[in-house]
Amino acid sequence: MYHHDQREYGAAVDEAGKRFKIMLEEQIHRSQHSAMGVIEKIQNEVPVDRIVHTHALTFALQEQEPLGNSDILLPPTILMGTKDKRFKGHFMEGMHKHALTQVAERAGIPGTYLNRLLGKPYGPELVIENLTTIFQKEEPSKYLVRSVGDEIRGVLSDSFRRMDSRPIIEAFAAECQAVGAVPVEGVGGDLRWSLRAILPMVFQPSTKPGSEEYVAFGLALTNSDFGVGALSLRLFMLRVWCSNMALLDEALRQVHLGKRLADNIEFSQETYELDTRTQVSAVKDLIQGCLSPDRINENVAIIGRALDDKISPKKAWEELPKQGLLKGEVAKVRDIFNDGGVEMLPPGTTTARLSNAISWFARQPEQNPERRLELEAVAGQILMGTKRGAKKAAVAEA
Repeated sequence: MYHHDQREYGAAVDEAGKRFKIMLEEQIHRSQHSAMGVIEKIQNEVPVDRIVHTHALTFALQEQEPLGNSDILLPPTILMGTKDKRFKGHFMEGMHKHALTQVAERAGIPGTYLNRLLGKPYGPELVIENLTTIFQKEEPSKYLVRSVGDEIRGVLSDSFRRMDSRPIIEAFAAECQAVGAVPVEGVGGDLRWSLRAILPMVFQPSTKPGSEEYVAFGLALTNSDFGVGALSLRLFMLRVWCSNMALLDEALRQVHLGKRLADNIEFSQETYELDTRTQVSAVKDLIQGCLSPDRINENVAIIGRALDDKISPKKAWEELPKQGLLKGEVAKVRDIFNDGGVEMLPPGTTTARLSNAISWFARQPEQNPERRLELEAVAGQILMGTKRGAKKAAVAEA
């Protein structure tokens, strides 16, 4: 059913291991459609780029139609564009909340103040007035505006390094297939996506009676075309019992900064294509090393230690906000940690159980894709014994 090469992995081959391998294959079949969906999304949602000068910017409000057959009105959409139709690349489009936050920050308007205004009936008009006045009065600057369809999703520095996600994800899929990894899942939102491929074999990091665990390993390729994160290639671990996933070591982190873009961004097309080819090559090279037997077996040993590593739950709840979790998220993770059975989490009061509690919470239906990826990264850092940097470390756009 699956291609396997002849490398010497320390995979579990006992009867229990065979049973869990069947469970893994069932999980792969259940979730493969999401991987195909993300690939299709990337192929279809190609950003349209414009270089805009701040003195040419204009903002407006677009009132929304009633929701369905009710009298409920959605909040008005804030539009951004260029005020002079003679200006090259004239446009006027609605703004994604992320893009609005970016442009507000560039105008020196804090995100907390922006959110407070947007929550008031008169707030959107004040936002427009503030943005218009600030950009007209301040020294002129240039930004890269990235749109999908008729929605602006990113207002970025004109040194943002553009890469075409399509050939990068195609190279990832092809190289994973070459080493025997199969697509297992895709996570895609408006701003960031992740595609995952897994080795269809089961490993046993713990053989202690009553605490047997079975895991699988794969690679996750993640990127944002709108300044929410760098191009990243990470090893991940999947707990076969319940599909809990943690993002582990990072092999590639390409920050999206480059040379300043010219007013006519067509001049940068050659650089755009060259940067893309460079990342395609890097992704291909790194996949082989990330899924090598030595690397996988080394991580099996690390996870085995995490299954034995006792923690103080009280201290953990104090530390999780430093790892980037919100107060309400910590409370939900604590409930999962305290109440979860073996089908959800490894037994004991251990590092592995804490990591899996975060992973379980990350995969709940109410999570948006961007936040899920952030939480799975925290789960991996805890499992591997690494510390998270600053809260905003994953945001690559400057």
